[in-house]
Amino acid sequence: MAPAATDPPPPDLSDALRRQLAPLRELLHGSIPNAVVPFVGSGLSRGLKSWTALLDELVNFLPQAEQAEAREVLAQGKHVDVAGLLEGSPSAGPARIQTAIVRAFKAPNEPAPPIYAEVAGLPTRHFITTNFDPWLKNAVGRRLDQTLNVL
Repeated sequence: MAPAATDPPPPDLSDALRRQLAPLRELLHGSIPNAVVPFVGSGLSRGLKSWTALLDELVNFLPQAEQAEAREVLAQGKHVDVAGLLEGSPSAGPARIQTAIVRAFKAPNEPAPPIYAEVAGLPTRHFITTNFDPWLKNAVGRRLDQTLNVL
């Protein structure tokens, strides 16, 4: 059984590490007993564009002669390599890529699935996600009645 959020740190931690972790523990859990920090994976945001689909779209910014090779690398699942090709290309570059990402993820055309309200209703002030998910951001923001800053 996992320890509750309010349990003391494991006894094998050094005093120095305990002191370093104390502010993080307070920030994450405060006075909330048995608080959790949900880790929301990309499976929840299946209605949003996948990283593969986004990179495939961005490959169109490359010169025609480079697109086939980039798509071959993408088909091998080498997302970081494709992102590097795009970032280094004068025809794509960081500014153009950022504009496309914001357009793709800022306001989805689909309504948020109901699960987002349920996840946002969990008794916690913090969420971790593996990708930018505007549906999660908006659901948590509505619950907290504020606009969230996403790091």
